[in-house]
Amino acid sequence: MTGHSQISRVEEYLVVMQKKGPVRKQYGPLINALSERTGFSRIVIAEILEHTADAGHIALPFPRKNTGLVELNFDLERVYSPTEVVWANLLDKFKHTLDDKILSILHKKGTMVEGLTEHQLSDLLSGIAVIASTAMSDPRDRFELSAQNLLGSSKALGKLWPAQRQEPQTQDRFSYVVTAGPATPNRILLIENPVSFEACIRNGLDKDDLLICTFGFGVSWDAIVREKRPVYQLVRRGEFSNLPQLLRSREVYFWGDLDKAGLLIFADIRRTLPHLKLASLYRPLINAIHKGNCHPYVALVEKADQKKLIVPNFHDNPAYAMLTELCGTLAVDQEVATDEDISGLGISELQVID
Repeated sequence: MTGHSQISRVEEYLVVMQKKGPVRKQYGPLINALSERTGFSRIVIAEILEHTADAGHIALPFPRKNTGLVELNFDLERVYSPTEVVWANLLDKFKHTLDDKILSILHKKGTMVEGLTEHQLSDLLSGIAVIASTAMSDPRDRFELSAQNLLGSSKALGKLWPAQRQEPQTQDRFSYVVTAGPATPNRILLIENPVSFEACIRNGLDKDDLLICTFGFGVSWDAIVREKRPVYQLVRRGEFSNLPQLLRSREVYFWGDLDKAGLLIFADIRRTLPHLKLASLYRPLINAIHKGNCHPYVALVEKADQKKLIVPNFHDNPAYAMLTELCGTLAVDQEVATDEDISGLGISELQVID
């Protein structure tokens, strides 16, 4: 298994060659020259050239023959950031834990992890190692695996390890909602993400209460409550309901990601449903932030744009104020909640605990 230090050493020689002028080298003689200069075997040099080709720095001949030409096309103006250097060094430490294919993929993600501390980067790789060791047997959804292992982010796994990415779900943003539960429920829980909606069904929260998947900002709640236009109810499990009437008359709770966008969804719905409450299911997300299983607003987790968001204040809601303060610079996705969390907490109002 080749390490980043070996790759860097070989690439340094290649960059020097390119700076001298010629950008094409014969494959066989090049491998011999690099092996002689570095002391690495020809096999190791060949592996490093494959890696460097995957990164787009060189073009290798096919098939690999001594007469084939290797084209050098390094970006000589490229300057590696401190984060990229730390990331590469940490990957070296995981070379006995992660296989070559995963390491090769992760080596190319240095620019994607900008904004994370060295400790967070290390936690990220430890989480990937856990996922890699159980990927074939773990029954959890990929978004749950990601949130519960990778800094509380449901999206990080798909960004870092594309082979594990699920195809994105497409939803009709304005014409329907998906529900689970009885026609006359005791309470109603609005759930931001479909994966967590399914987790609540899996844990029986739809037995006496109505679950509604909101798909982020995908539903116009004013249209539903005020019956301005048809909004179709798709029943995932249970019975059809009179949604406008139920939303006006029942206890209604909201559970979403603990980030600025999630709280903005709550604030948006609360304008139509002033009796809307935050669900106690935020508790495991709060705990995740306290334990460090969370992430800053960076590109890796598709939240860089959230840095600029301003969340409105609700002075009459201490729980909302607490969440707003918690997610000022850090965030966690709701998929971090486990089955034990969901079944144990059920549907109730989030309380501020001193």
